[in-house]
Amino acid sequence: MNIYKQIEIEIQTASHIVITAHKSADGDSVGSSLGLLHFIEKLGKKAVICHPDKAPDFLYWLDTSGIFLMDENPEEVTTQMKKADLIFCLDYNATYRVGSEMQALLEVLKELDHTVKSKNLF
Repeated sequence: MNIYKQIEIEIQTASHIVITAHKSADGDSVGSSLGLLHFIEKLGKKAVICHPDKAPDFLYWLDTSGIFLMDENPEEVTTQMKKADLIFCLDYNATYRVGSEMQALLEVLKELDHTVKSKNLF
């Protein structure tokens, strides 16, 4: 079975999916998060995006209104991540890049990263 089919199966069997990306958001992290969210929704599933902090203003032509931010709403991000049975970590190769608060919440996750194939993410 190829990796794409494996990812689809993981998404289909998950009951609560969270998408994360690194601190100090950029176009890659916001774009990949929103793209994955739309893909998951096309599969008929729901997911939430939890980022450490706000994206720069120049990215706000994208609809980022549904992104939960750890620095603005830590209780909601904590709740969402604790409920997750599938967590995607996008555009980072080490958990410290999400900040200490979110790093502590990353216990069970799946890595989907276009930049590094890391065997030692944690």
